[in-house]
Amino acid sequence: MHHLTLMPFTTLSATSFLCDSCSTPGTAFAYCCALCWFDLHVDCASLPQIMKFELHPHQLSLNYALPYNEVEASPHSCNIWNKVLDSKFWTYNCADCNFNVHICCATGKT
Repeated sequence: MHHLTLMPFTTLSATSFLCDSCSTPGTAFAYCCALCWFDLHVDCASLPQIMKFELHPHQLSLNYALPYNEVEASPHSCNIWNKVLDSKFWTYNCADCNFNVHICCATGKT
């Protein structure tokens, strides 16, 4: 496990980074790990562990990896955007209903 450091710029030599939480680009202030090239938007680093989502009756939990089931052959899709979720990025999930959403869909972040 590495420590994250708040930086006014990305750890990469480029002028922007791809957030390892929500998969959207960023250009300034990020929590970074220069050892493993991990970058987070400041607001993504502060995401709640549990949230209420207006389009779902149950609370959603923040997941750092997709909740794949060994028996399940097909990948999870975002229940809002209908796009397959990438296992590299974080999601919000309701385990009771198998409801999954991108971070951006759950928070309204674009």
